[in-house]
Order: sequence, then structure tokens, then C-alpha cells
Amino acid sequence: MGSKVRVISRNPPVPDELIEGVEYLSGSVTDLDSLHKASVGVDGIFHLAGLVVHSRLPEFQKELYETNVVGTLNVLRAAQKAGCKRVVYASTSGTIGCSPSQQVIGDDAPYCLDVVKNWPYYAGKIESEIKAKQYAVQNGIEFVMMRPSVMLGPGDIRFRSTHFILSFLDGGIPIVPPGGYSFVDVRDAAQAFKSAMEVAKPNSSYLLAADSPTTDQFMTLLSSISGAKKPSVVLPWYLLLPAVRVIDFYNRKIKGEWKSSMDPVRAEMGIHFWSIYAARAQKDLGFSPRPPIQTVTDTVNWIKENRDKYGHPQAAKL
Repeated sequence: MGSKVRVISRNPPVPDELIEGVEYLSGSVTDLDSLHKASVGVDGIFHLAGLVVHSRLPEFQKELYETNVVGTLNVLRAAQKAGCKRVVYASTSGTIGCSPSQQVIGDDAPYCLDVVKNWPYYAGKIESEIKAKQYAVQNGIEFVMMRPSVMLGPGDIRFRSTHFILSFLDGGIPIVPPGGYSFVDVRDAAQAFKSAMEVAKPNSSYLLAADSPTTDQFMTLLSSISGAKKPSVVLPWYLLLPAVRVIDFYNRKIKGEWKSSMDPVRAEMGIHFWSIYAARAQKDLGFSPRPPIQTVTDTVNWIKENRDKYGHPQAAKL
């Protein structure tokens, strides 16, 4: 017999997201009252909400902190008040799985704060994990941290996780960054989250990834699947970073807009490696991702079929 599901979100789901039998409520992780109402009578909470902005621009920092750090603590406070014992939290592999050199990082690695400390999103997720786990231990909540890499696959109607691929198909990535990439199929990640709710060890963490190619290798795969031309220019980091800073300055100060793909933080991230290995998820959760080429093929095909229906991400006006 299946479980009853209740979803709380800031905005009503679009028709394509509606699932029969699911109860939908309006609310936010920054609104504790709405979380309290949504948590009454539940046995477990999947905390999947988060704000992903890769920038140091001051206008983003308050909302990042309120959503990703305070919001996570609010979910735990609501769980405690409702008597809900288990919270499965969607964190990110970037809390531990980022390095300036090409190495594969496992579940027991320490936080990579020295690497990500100037990237507000990842630094905030580390703070979120530390504070949330401390609160959970002190209040008897079974807290499980899921750390997926970039989630690909069909169905990303807002083109958030798949923005890199969309930009590649549009010819919007003129150079090949010298770093690495890591991804997991969203369908396989969802199954791992479900298993975590049922069998994960309390206060544990699980990396999720299917493949960790270099960015050059990933672009080669994208090109072979989609037919889009791979950039021929490969810039070393000492040329890439100044070039992006100039473009970002021009976009913001002259054109009055901010393009996430041209933010200096994105460039800094792009020269690093995000290679991880999901050993613990394989052992504890039965995590067995589908072949990476299937994930990328399904993602490319879905974008081609749906990009006009859902539109394209626009530059933010400043």
C-alpha cells in the first residue's frame, strides 16, 4: 500500500507537475506557521526546497541565507513540534565533493570549506548541514543528508539543473572550462531519497552521482548526442577568470543585467573538479544509477522537445 503524500510549496504547481492523490498546500520554508500546518500528522519529511544562486552579489545573500540555512532549521523545528521523527534533506555533493585537483571524493571526506568559502551557495549549504545536524541530535530527530551532484534527466521545466545543457545546445558556452563535472539522473536520485526515508541510518549522509567526467569529456558527449558543436577554445584558469570578470562587469554596469552563466563564481567553480563516488548509497540504499549516456540522451531529447513550451531562462535585470 502506498503512502499518502502532502506537498508544500510557495507557488501552485503547474498542470504538468500535478500528481493524482497528492495534497498540495501553499507555504514556504521561511514561513514557520505554514510548515507547522503542513507537518501535522506526517511520519517523515522530505526537505527539498532551496535557493540556488551562484554569485557574490549582495542582493542575493539575504534570501540565500534565509532559505537555505534558516529554512532548513525551520523544517526541523516544525518536525519536532509535530512529533515527526525523520527528515531527509536535499543538500549537495558540493559540501564535501569539490577540489582544485582531479580526485575522486568519498562519503567520509571532510567539508571542503577552504575551497568553497567564497561561493555563498555552497558555504551556506555547509552551514546548513552543520546547524541542522546539531539541532536534530539535540532534539531526537533522525536527520539524513542526501548529497546529489547535478541532477539531470527529463522534466526540468524551469531549466535549472539542466541550464548548462540548454546553454550548450544554444551555443551559449564559447569556451571549455578546464575543470570537471558530476551528475546523477533525477529519477535515480528520487529512488535513493525514497530508500533513505525507509532504511537510511539516522544522522548519516549519502553522496549521489552516476558519472564524474571532465567538463571537456562531458561536452564531447553532449556534442555526440545532440549534434551541437563543441567549443574549440580551451582557456586555462588564469585567462578564463579575468575574461569572465570583464564580461560580467559589462553585463551589469553597461547593459544593466545579470547573467548567471557569466558570473565570476560560475567561472571559479568551472575550473574545479566535482568528482565523487556514491559508495555508501550503493551499500545502504541500493543505489544503482542507470548508464550515464542514457541520462544525458534523455535530458537532451527532453529539452529539444520542450524548450519552446516552457520558454528560456532570462537574464535578471538589475
